[in-house]
Amino acid sequence: LHDAMKEGLIISNPMERVTKVPKVIRREMNYLNHKEVVALLKPENQWKPLWTLLVGTGLRLGEALGLQWKDINESAGTLKVNRSLKKVTGMGLIYQNPKTEKSRRTIFMPATVVKALIRHKVGQSEHRLKLGSNWTDEDLVFPNEWGQPMEPSRVNRALKKTLPQAGIERHMRVHDLRHTAASLSL
Repeated sequence: LHDAMKEGLIISNPMERVTKVPKVIRREMNYLNHKEVVALLKPENQWKPLWTLLVGTGLRLGEALGLQWKDINESAGTLKVNRSLKKVTGMGLIYQNPKTEKSRRTIFMPATVVKALIRHKVGQSEHRLKLGSNWTDEDLVFPNEWGQPMEPSRVNRALKKTLPQAGIERHMRVHDLRHTAASLSL
């Protein structure tokens, strides 16, 4: 705006009339401790592989839901983040580039994550065989039951339901599992 004023594009800089600057309110990061992570990952259910991946790698939910099997190298214990799944009003679920350029990356996976993904892949293959031609093959690691992209809101609801079952009596968002991964790695 200052440059636009210098060049005569505007008469005055409207920012110079701002008297109240909004305060940034920082919230305390919410994350699970080690004991709570163990409790979350204890039950054998359809969500365990996703919770294991999110807690073990710190992926964003959209990155996990956009992940394809071709992005995972089990023997090297790595995965590549190439895209993200996002729900856009009026467009539905779309794949897009990761949030930032640095978000396009290769991530090392702990052995527990690799094992969980291998078991998940076997279960998914069995399910896909049962569905036959009704399965939509998009090579997704975490699709819905028909092989299509999963609604992110469904994952949020699943976590909200899973936490009390694991004995965790506080509110957590799926994004808080990213904070959990960072906390555990520190």
